Formats: sequence, C-alpha cells, structure tokens
Amino acid sequence: MILPEPVPDLATSALEALHFVAGPGGPWHQGWTTETDQAEAQQTIDGLTAILEAANS
Repeated sequence: MILPEPVPDLATSALEALHFVAGPGGPWHQGWTTETDQAEAQQTIDGLTAILEAANS
C-alpha cells in the first residue's frame, strides 16, 4: 500500500517501534551469526530510520 502523502503520526509510531526493537541494546541485536549479516541489517535499519525521520518532519 502506498500512501498518497506522508502521515507524520504513522511515521512517528513506526520510528518509535523501530527504535524499541532495533535501538542500541534492543532485541534485534541479539543472535546474529556473522558480523557481515549484522552490518547489512544495520544498513537497512539506518535507511528505514532516515526515511521515517524525513516523513516525520
């Protein structure tokens, strides 16, 4: 589903959830089997964070 325009309230909620799960010390950081996998996943999280922060402003 593509939203016709940014929805700041939705972006705020999504960003809060992302920070809870994938923030420093969050459960997302546990259980990676390789440093490469963890680094690639962190790049994805960083990209999602940037998109949500832009939609939130």
